[in-house]
Amino acid sequence: MSISNKLFIQMSAQSIDAVIINYDLIKSFYLDNDISMDKSPRLAYHLGFAMAEDIIKQGRNILFDSMCQYNYVLETGMALAEKYGLDYRYIECRVEDIDLLDQRLKHRASLRSQPTGVNCPPPDLANADDFGTRFKTWIENPLRPLTINTIVVDSTASPEKCNDYILQHLRSPSIAQKDRTEHINHDVKLDPGSTGARNGEAINNGGSTVAEIVS
Repeated sequence: MSISNKLFIQMSAQSIDAVIINYDLIKSFYLDNDISMDKSPRLAYHLGFAMAEDIIKQGRNILFDSMCQYNYVLETGMALAEKYGLDYRYIECRVEDIDLLDQRLKHRASLRSQPTGVNCPPPDLANADDFGTRFKTWIENPLRPLTINTIVVDSTASPEKCNDYILQHLRSPSIAQKDRTEHINHDVKLDPGSTGARNGEAINNGGSTVAEIVS
């Protein structure tokens, strides 16, 4: 994640008084403790969502910052929102210019679980010969809910403008919770052990809002 996107996510969390759960930080912790790349993604998601539910029970808001490569991420976030009667939003930060995205990846301070470029996979990823092709496919075909609860942000704008855009849409009405799982894009089902575009979930308890941020 670039410095701008990191700042944007921090700003968004502060704006809705949310606790950030960083998927890549958890996944990198597992990798640093000799858990394989095959196992660490699932463990990181399971622990992250367990933490999210515990924080929700404490009456706090959640921003779950993670990749979104398969339906489990969307369905689990939606299920938590429905279980606790919270509003759900999915926020995707997009950069259409693949060269700019590559530049951002190369200049960020990457964690062990993260790629360092469009053609530079995480060091622990096996069978990474076609990583660049897969990465571009993930960017061009994002997995997202096909509902008005999806907010797509041009993250080439300043963090301040991105944050204002998000807050404007968070204040707008959302569809009924029962309709959400019916609008997931099920055409894209990727292996949870793969690595690609980032996403995140933000769950607003006080304001009854759940959002996912993809960056």
